[in-house]
Amino acid sequence: MWFRQARLYGGAARLEARVVARAVAARELLPEPRFLTVNISPDALASEPVQQVLREAGKLTGFVVELTGHAGHTVGPQLSEAIRSLRAAGALLAMDDAGSGYAGLVQLLDVRPDIVKIDRELITGVGTDRAKAWTVELLGSLAGRLDAYVLAEGIETQEELERCQALGVPLAQGWLLGRPAPAWSELPAEVAARIVSSSARAADTGRIGSLAVRTAPLRPGELLEPSPSPRVRVDRDGCPDALYLPLRRASDPQGYRGSDAILRVNALTPLADAALRAMARPAERRFDPLVCVDDTGRYVGVVLLDAVVTALSTARP
Repeated sequence: MWFRQARLYGGAARLEARVVARAVAARELLPEPRFLTVNISPDALASEPVQQVLREAGKLTGFVVELTGHAGHTVGPQLSEAIRSLRAAGALLAMDDAGSGYAGLVQLLDVRPDIVKIDRELITGVGTDRAKAWTVELLGSLAGRLDAYVLAEGIETQEELERCQALGVPLAQGWLLGRPAPAWSELPAEVAARIVSSSARAADTGRIGSLAVRTAPLRPGELLEPSPSPRVRVDRDGCPDALYLPLRRASDPQGYRGSDAILRVNALTPLADAALRAMARPAERRFDPLVCVDDTGRYVGVVLLDAVVTALSTARP
């Protein structure tokens, strides 16, 4: 609201300059080797108040300028010079709303940012929506060709985080990783441990565990809440004993089909072997998700059959 009002009354550049000044000063509070991102609109970045703050800041190593509200904004000579000056001082450039139509892609090619941010609209539900996963993968490939990192915004569930890791997304932000706070805060220990664990699974791309997405398991006695994702019930030892699949019917959008005839697959099972076991099931259950387990039989995650087929069809001999 404040920024909209400032823009309406001609004070946007001065207000954004004050924000940039606070951000520059806050760099001293960051532990190494973190970086700090500040949002700046393209026209404000090229304005004299903001440029003066950035010139007085000197070296801008570890400082990331995120261009916001860029759709429809032309990268003219003034903005090009402002970007050149930023990079000369050691700053990085980020662009948000990647994938937001043709205009956004054109400006992505014009600016050539160092970080490409994927909007949370594409991240929400990416664990079960193959179209979103393909789009994230496509944007990641484009960013790599531009020598940029891709960053997923709006990570709020472990499922979203693990799917992004499996897709090769190196950077992420969202409430699962940390909520707004006045000072720097470290990752929650449980989240950090899961990141390490799922990274190890994602690295082993020839195994079924690399495709596993961990949905929150149902504990003994826990009620089944509405969810668009498959749910796995575990016993007191954390071993899966039932699978619940959402019914995608207009008459019963939140219903489930439950079964204790689930296919448990060790995370280290080769993809082709897991696919053969899945196809050997009765026809009515042939395309149910696989339930991935570790060496002790404890729940690791669920694997959708279309993810297996995609991985096998794109695997290099």
